Amino acid sequence: MGTTPATTILLIALLLPLVLLQSATAAEKTFNVLNYGAKADAVTDDSPAFLKAWSAVCAAATSSAATMYVPSGQYLLHPTLFYGPCVNGNITVQIDGHLVASSNYTLYGAKGYWLKFDRVKGLRIQGGYLHGKGSALWACKAGSGTCPSGATSLLFNNVEDVLLTSLTSVDSELYHIVIDSSSNVQVDAVKVNASGTSPNTDGIHVEESTGVKIMNTAIKTGDDCICIGPGTQNLWIEKVTCGPGHGISIGSLGKSADEAGVQNVTVKNVAFSGSTNGLRIKSWARSSSSFAKGAFDNPVFYCSTGIMIQIFENENRYQTRNRNFRPLEVLVPVANGSEEMEAVIIIDVLRRAKANVIVASVEDKLEVVASRKVKLVADMFLKEAVELPYDLIVLSGGLPGITYDGATMDGVKNPIIIDQHYCPHDIDCPAESSGVQISDITYNNIKGTSATQAAVTFNCSSSTPCQGIKVSNVQLTYMSKPSMSYCEYAYGSASTGVVPPINCLQ
Repeated sequence: MGTTPATTILLIALLLPLVLLQSATAAEKTFNVLNYGAKADAVTDDSPAFLKAWSAVCAAATSSAATMYVPSGQYLLHPTLFYGPCVNGNITVQIDGHLVASSNYTLYGAKGYWLKFDRVKGLRIQGGYLHGKGSALWACKAGSGTCPSGATSLLFNNVEDVLLTSLTSVDSELYHIVIDSSSNVQVDAVKVNASGTSPNTDGIHVEESTGVKIMNTAIKTGDDCICIGPGTQNLWIEKVTCGPGHGISIGSLGKSADEAGVQNVTVKNVAFSGSTNGLRIKSWARSSSSFAKGAFDNPVFYCSTGIMIQIFENENRYQTRNRNFRPLEVLVPVANGSEEMEAVIIIDVLRRAKANVIVASVEDKLEVVASRKVKLVADMFLKEAVELPYDLIVLSGGLPGITYDGATMDGVKNPIIIDQHYCPHDIDCPAESSGVQISDITYNNIKGTSATQAAVTFNCSSSTPCQGIKVSNVQLTYMSKPSMSYCEYAYGSASTGVVPPINCLQ
């Protein structure tokens, strides 16, 4: 039977709404803030429109990416919280316009932030220009009046799998970008600009976070270009320029007695120009459980015997499934057949019916309490292993501590500095010795000019000296005079030919 014209018209009438609905659904994958009431006139508060657009993109049940789009224009925003979790785990915020804060800093002080993303997973923020209008607050702080502390321009809290790229942040009241209690955040091709005299305007501040990468970023500001706070783990910094600013700083640490430490930081191929500091670690001179060093970071080893071993470190004490095992130190050869030995501390024994599995970690400068010749053996599943009178011994292969590899200095006041007597402005300084443990610090391939004669300073704690400092291929000069190094309670080694000579390491 053929289809009559009437039947065809009826089918079209029935199917057309479905086609239109599908088209609308596809179109709704992009949520334009103008469609939600934004004016883009730099006068109207557009934060309600931004929040409506965010609610829509956050709730979008699409199988592909959903985009919140900010076209060109000037958008005045009051404190704005973009809250999750979201239905869609693949959200892009594309910013082609300028986001502008109010110069009335009292609007932001109570919140402590200007723009905040909280509990969001799977987010890409691309482009945009943030103007924090911080100069009015800076002027207030420079005077004698009562001023709020200020607001962070862009705060990420409890986020995961985030990329921030091609964004510019200018004149933040306080910190420009903060990454707090988050994981797997990448900052790429970002620019930060503020006056060299702007107070507390850290470029990027990271704390209580793991797996953060900061790359291809240029920072000019009045405080730390990058500040690495307590609880930071597995941070990678590469191809960052800094200056003016206070350098790339770990700390300050040890402000409180019970504080998380910093573990596994790599700073690679960075450049400093006219900054107060270059590569800095700073801690308060008071008792603290904090630290800056390497760690195991929960490695899992699958052994040839099929036994899985997991190690983790907590509060500077090794804890494993066998909590009652006392560490045992032994000597092992540095290579197969070598007579040269190195110290190994065994940190756990996992007792099984047919095997005693030994978990161990290589340590420097151990006082060896037990010595035994052992044979080095290979295992494709392990970083390295050695035979003892047990079925297997596993070296943990702990991650490196703090590594600085590749840096240029141009007129930097303190190119390399560890300061365990940190006390800004010398006000209410604690008259104690720092309890922060600083160890496993490597400096390699660092060159350029110092603005002061003391190009390298290791001012460590008398009660908790710095351990495991390694310096190689460093060439830092000072005008027409020899540059110098200074050490206090610092232990480590420096290769020959380092400038300045670092003979003060113990």
